[in-house]
Amino acid sequence: MLCLGPAPSAYSATVGRWVAPPPKPPTARQHQPQKAKGHPHHNRQRKAKRQQQRERKQDARHLMIALRAAPPGSAERARIRAELRSRYGLEFAKIKRKERLVRRGEIVAIDMSPAAARMARQMGFRWLRRKSLPVMGLRIDMWRPPAKMSLEVALAKLQAADRDGRYELNSAFEPSGNGTMPEGALPKFAHGHFKIGMIDTGVLASHPALEEASVAQKNFGRGEAITERDHGTAIASLLAQYGTADIKVADVFSGDAAYSDAEAIVLAMEWLAGEGVAVMNLSLAGPDSLLLELATEKLTSKGYVIVAAVGNDGPDGVARYPAAYDGVIGVTAVDNSKTILEHANQGSFVDYAAVGVNIEAASMDGAKPYSGTSFAVPIIAAQLALEAKSPDPASLMAILDLLEKRVEDLGIPGRDPVYGKGLVPRTPPEVKNSISGE
Repeated sequence: MLCLGPAPSAYSATVGRWVAPPPKPPTARQHQPQKAKGHPHHNRQRKAKRQQQRERKQDARHLMIALRAAPPGSAERARIRAELRSRYGLEFAKIKRKERLVRRGEIVAIDMSPAAARMARQMGFRWLRRKSLPVMGLRIDMWRPPAKMSLEVALAKLQAADRDGRYELNSAFEPSGNGTMPEGALPKFAHGHFKIGMIDTGVLASHPALEEASVAQKNFGRGEAITERDHGTAIASLLAQYGTADIKVADVFSGDAAYSDAEAIVLAMEWLAGEGVAVMNLSLAGPDSLLLELATEKLTSKGYVIVAAVGNDGPDGVARYPAAYDGVIGVTAVDNSKTILEHANQGSFVDYAAVGVNIEAASMDGAKPYSGTSFAVPIIAAQLALEAKSPDPASLMAILDLLEKRVEDLGIPGRDPVYGKGLVPRTPPEVKNSISGE
């Protein structure tokens, strides 16, 4: 019987008032727990949450696109900058005569001495936080400039007062690619087992494309919790196509903003290194950063493999990082006909090419093709992870030699600024570890 209201009450002589009868024992059907994933209410909540995330990301991208289109010195340009500052905690600062998007009110100090810290406090700087990175052997202190002092002036004052110190602004980074077109099916290429780390957005770990993968996530962004997004979910699904993967995900883009920063990326790299991850997939790109450069130098010297997207600023775009650092493997994207992605960055920092145009990958609502240098990175990172079981400088060169034997030279004979050393095929020849024989 379906009850549409409260149970009728009855008068009790014992307690001297009207009371409700005792509840009936639950039926067998009521005892059965409902699955949260399949419950219509939970489904509506998840869809609403995903829609909000898309809108927030679209807003951030819309602001940046609108800013590039706005005339210099216009009121519209000033309005957009103010919204970026107030809504996303981002602002523009001039570094070496070029404007750069950075975290609002933050200066990075690397291995700062106690004397320099005392001096900074005396100058009116406010200490925010400290992070020690034992694997890299680095220490980061974050400082806030005095009130009404611009970041450029504050940075110059610290550098002038402590000439041996290493200081910089906390540069902003963004994912290096986007998704378009309707959903499709995802292929599988291999059945090996490997561990890999990715620094990206949060991942929808319950996606069917990741059912054979073990996904562990940790938040390094400015949001309060992991923020699942299309970009990270797509990258994880591309990695999982190569077998039963143990994927460690560092979400550096959590929260409303579609941007990360150098501090978050370096902290994520330290975490992955501490987890014993030998190969790291960084499908992101941004400006040069002293902190990020030191971090990549420390890790690659210990045998960690860092694979990164070269960026999507076009053939005349400037070098993007960390792909352009020595020791980092910079990846560009081609389509299935081996034509270079129109918007891919070109230069001496390009090491390899892989398919990354209209490539099928998972999304928050199923699957769809994506385009961008971001989506070429997992093809190379996963194949390296199948070989590199632990960070080891001695075996790293042999693993890279194996990769180069699979490369197809494209464009000008030999290495060139468009394709690097050439195209790495999407399907590896075998899945067993050729170095260890496992």
